[in-house]
Amino acid sequence: MTKTPGNREVPEAAPAGETRPAAVEACLLSAWERVLSKLCGPLLVGKLTPEVVHDINNLLTGILGYAELLNMKPIQDEGVKKGLETISFSAEKCKVLLGRMAALAREESPPVPLGDLHAALEEALELRRCAFRHQQIEVVKDPASNLPPLTLDGLRLQKILLWLFLAAEEALGGREEGRRITIQSRFEPEKGCVSILLIANGFGVNLSAWRRLLTPEGPLTAEDLDGPFWLRQVGLWVEELGGTVELRMEEGEGPIFDLCFPVIR
Repeated sequence: MTKTPGNREVPEAAPAGETRPAAVEACLLSAWERVLSKLCGPLLVGKLTPEVVHDINNLLTGILGYAELLNMKPIQDEGVKKGLETISFSAEKCKVLLGRMAALAREESPPVPLGDLHAALEEALELRRCAFRHQQIEVVKDPASNLPPLTLDGLRLQKILLWLFLAAEEALGGREEGRRITIQSRFEPEKGCVSILLIANGFGVNLSAWRRLLTPEGPLTAEDLDGPFWLRQVGLWVEELGGTVELRMEEGEGPIFDLCFPVIR
């Protein structure tokens, strides 16, 4: 096996004088071509994001500046005042969201003490809040109080959470109504870790396939490449952060992702 820059194992070329069965070669080639086709659009967006965000921020600065100037003038119409306040609030919110998107496009930052895990969760949720609303997914938060601090790469943690949100959304795809994602956090002193549980009340998940993808061992198969293959990278990221991730299902529930990260000692 050889590894890609993203640490994903792929089949090596057959030794000189030997060939793999033509059907296997064709199947793997077809699978990789489908993956590349899926990735080309998002990869292009990722490449363009930093410069586009910079341009949009410049435009938003102009909007905010003129809104503030107009607010300084005497305005009798309360409706106009309220409208200017809405413009300022919306533009500021756009700048925050764009800043988070630009951060995700950058390389990972060095690990730093993460004092507020719930704030990091909220930032990741903010980037999917609109999608959850459109898909009529209720988000239930059950945070623990007084969690001990962690030392983590905050950007990488955010990417892990966002990919797991997308996996949860996929699991909820077959449910017509009552879609729900529950996020719980807790401190487990016996393990010396902080646990994050992400529970989706969906169904139709291939549990064994998803578990295999989350385990950063062994090669990806053609079948894996047709599924949520990005879970493999999630497993690798969690491992690099010194944590663990488990996937299970309980009666009447969909997939449950259990993330565990060691606390600062």
